[in-house]
Amino acid sequence: RPSPAGGAPVCALAAAAVLIPHLGSAASGFGARRSVDALGLLLAALTLIAAVSAAVNPTELTAINLVLGYAIPLALYFAARQDRLTVAGVCWIVVALAAGLIVRFGIGLTVFVQVFGVPETPIAVFFMRDEVQSSDYVKATFGNTGNTASLIAVTLPVLLASLALLKLSAAARLLIAMAVALLLLNAVITGSRGVLAFSVLAFLAVLAFFANRRTTLAYFAALLGIAAWLNVGVPTGLELDPLIDYFTFAGETDSSAIERADSIAIGLETIRNHPLGVGPNRSVEVNEFSVPHQFALNQGSDIGFIA
Repeated sequence: RPSPAGGAPVCALAAAAVLIPHLGSAASGFGARRSVDALGLLLAALTLIAAVSAAVNPTELTAINLVLGYAIPLALYFAARQDRLTVAGVCWIVVALAAGLIVRFGIGLTVFVQVFGVPETPIAVFFMRDEVQSSDYVKATFGNTGNTASLIAVTLPVLLASLALLKLSAAARLLIAMAVALLLLNAVITGSRGVLAFSVLAFLAVLAFFANRRTTLAYFAALLGIAAWLNVGVPTGLELDPLIDYFTFAGETDSSAIERADSIAIGLETIRNHPLGVGPNRSVEVNEFSVPHQFALNQGSDIGFIA
């Protein structure tokens, strides 16, 4: 989330560096009839709706959110559509993504070990969920464990598919494999049921649709290794019942699921009270659980029911 002392200046400078050489391409991409597609129209419509919401809720933060969260991504999309992306370019992008993930998730893992030490077994990490959520780990990663888990869910399939599809050098493959390992370690630290299940599905999807025989064997070996690593026993003195309740969504004890339901109810109430939204990326100010944990309601709370 942009803030004067946070990532907003960096985002703005990076966007300017990318956009300035391509302003003509962005304009032609937006204006040329041949370039208009469904996704472009959707992004333009969302940006217009967000602009209306920002006008109804005029603040400095709303304006920053509108520019960084809607206008710049829209311009980047139309600029990027005018350039042909080669396979070599894709390889460089994936390698750069992997390198960035290694830095950020490596810092997160380091901070976790500094705060909690090395757990007796991987399963012990799941008993630390509450402590992790209020520790320096979330500051070292992406603000909360939910954000961190979401980024893992988005990037892990990209890295796995890249290993299966792209012709990469040995060094690039090693870098991407290191990123995958760090993502999986941090997925365990977040304790997110969704991202852990999604990680297994991502592995299986790559196995089913992309992998050749050699990479298939490698991925199966990785899956078996992860399963064995997680199944190394319960730490001394810890009972499995709370963990079983957590992974079976036991309603009376699953505070995470209960909070999500409550956040969704607040999101619906926000849309009823503010049909044009409370402003881009500002539902965090009116929802005690940060945001409605449902994408459509989150968008509706921010920029209105039309979204």
